[in-house]
Amino acid sequence: MNLNHFPEAAWGKALEVRSIGPFLYGRFLSHSDRLKDGQSKTGVLRTEAAWKNPALITQTLYILHSALGDDQEPFSFGIEEILKTVSSDHIQLVFPGIAQSFLVNEATSLNKPDFGGWLKHEVIPAFEHGTRSTQHSRGLIGVSMGGFAALSYFLRNPDLFEFCGAIMPGLIVADPVLEASIAGYCARHQISPEAASGLKALYRAEFPNSIQFKNHNPIELIKSLEASLVSEKKIRIEVGSLDDLGLHEGVKEFERICLNRKIPIRARIIENGGHTADFVSSRLPSFVLDYINRK
Repeated sequence: MNLNHFPEAAWGKALEVRSIGPFLYGRFLSHSDRLKDGQSKTGVLRTEAAWKNPALITQTLYILHSALGDDQEPFSFGIEEILKTVSSDHIQLVFPGIAQSFLVNEATSLNKPDFGGWLKHEVIPAFEHGTRSTQHSRGLIGVSMGGFAALSYFLRNPDLFEFCGAIMPGLIVADPVLEASIAGYCARHQISPEAASGLKALYRAEFPNSIQFKNHNPIELIKSLEASLVSEKKIRIEVGSLDDLGLHEGVKEFERICLNRKIPIRARIIENGGHTADFVSSRLPSFVLDYINRK
């Protein structure tokens, strides 16, 4: 197959198509008024049989990158290892480029991008067109900022996904908009000044005030969510015990709330794991396999 197989339609312009083991990888540039700079790139992996006959696909897993990554970041996590867990014509992996958006449901201020609306109204319909994927077989996994985004988006749209996974998600037990709160958090976890500055800048760029942060913070969302909406879903979170951003505290707090509300969750603190690409590479294959075998 080559680029000529992919007309500029809902998928966008085909930038690249290549073989990766039994799969074909395609990367597409899409344009939308909802996006920063009006465009973003999305990658997708399917077997060649599934490219030719999308109706073979019954499961679609969306993988969200970190704040410093893009749609191609999963390749730095050892895509070959991930593909060892996937050998079916019935599965596709989709890698949306979400920038540093946290996947808000709507723009948090005028002239800001609406990546949440883009995923729901454009990416999912486009990449699942002609497949047999549904909300009962769709999954979402995120890494770091993408892990925060995955949990937040899942809890705000529980009808869209059956499975949600987050690896070292950016769950902070603090309000990053309030200087005293985030300063206390950074001091508590001995976060370096440079990392603390980056952490504050990342959250504040997307959330202009505490209300907006609270409305998208998974730790707050899980407190008020109707438990029955996720009682039959699967949520999995993992973080390293040596995470230098202190994210194990947020994971423990999220787990505590879930358990108190009898919401099923599988959360683990992995000994000696850090906030690193190696940690993600060691964990992501099992998350993909967990999604595939979630029943």
